[in-house]
Amino acid sequence: MSKNLEIELKLDIGPAFRGQLRDLLSNDPGRDDRLKASYFDTPDLAVHRAGYSLRIRNESGQRIQTVKTEGGAHAGLFARAEWEQVVEQKQPSRETIGAPLAEKLDHALLDSLQQVFVTDVRRTTRLIEQGDM
Repeated sequence: MSKNLEIELKLDIGPAFRGQLRDLLSNDPGRDDRLKASYFDTPDLAVHRAGYSLRIRNESGQRIQTVKTEGGAHAGLFARAEWEQVVEQKQPSRETIGAPLAEKLDHALLDSLQQVFVTDVRRTTRLIEQGDM
């Protein structure tokens, strides 16, 4: 399972300004993706209480399991550690979760993981170049 640091900026833009934002980013046509994800926790929300989230998302024809820390957020900017790996199954298992979440929960809790909600999101990704970058 690979560890990364995710830095994400979330913007809340009203419908009246979306066109202006698209015009600003028009140098890159972007890529639209549909991301369906299932989030898992124990019946008593032990994953959440430990400061993590656990999901399996269908992405580019693969199932990607992701464990994230809650991390910090300030003015829409999020920074948190995440661990991702490709998995075959639709349900996380004790064998695929790995550190650090597996170290926080005992085997009985890991065996009680269940789907708690599903998201279905359309994401548009655009590359923004600045200066000589």
